[in-house]
Order: sequence, then C-alpha cells, then structure tokens
Amino acid sequence: MAGNIEEGQTPEEAVHMELQEEIGGKAKTITRISSFHYANGISSGETFVFLATDVEIGEHNRNFMEVMETHLMPISQALDMAKNGEITDGISALALLLCEERLNNI
Repeated sequence: MAGNIEEGQTPEEAVHMELQEEIGGKAKTITRISSFHYANGISSGETFVFLATDVEIGEHNRNFMEVMETHLMPISQALDMAKNGEITDGISALALLLCEERLNNI
C-alpha cells in the first residue's frame, strides 16, 4: 500500500487511514519497521515501512483513480517473489525484505 501523509498527520495515523482506504483493513497491531529515502539526489521524499498483523479485510474505500487488486498468498511466496524479481516495484520489494524476519515469525 502507498499513500501520502497529510499535513498535521503522523506516519502512524496515515498508515491506519491507508489500510482502511485501500483494502478495508483494520489491524490489531501496526509496527513501524523502518524508513528510507526512495530517490536520493532527486527528491527528499521518505518512505515509511510498517508491518500490520492480524488484519481483518473489509470493504475498501479507494479513490476511483486507484486501480489495484488484492492477492492473498502465503508469506513465503510473497518473499520469494520479492527476491526473484517477480515484484518489480522496488519500494514494495524492499518493504517485504525489511519485514522478512518478523514475517517468518508469524
């Protein structure tokens, strides 16, 4: 998932909002894992990585311009896809790999 942090909003508040908006999700726990700059030398933009666990998925509330599909799969499959290049979005692949140790303990 991706989203913007609105003025006056914390990254933690934004992740709860994005989870609900994009997949109708509500998590028991959301843990901040890391952050990184995604385009050094070009932008000062920062990406925050959170891990949501025990997520209940409901009805999403996406903007009509957001076109996406949700695919439920085993954690091991998602990690393999990040490692072998099947996930071609760099931010998504890195986020999965940053969460790998915790994901393997779920």
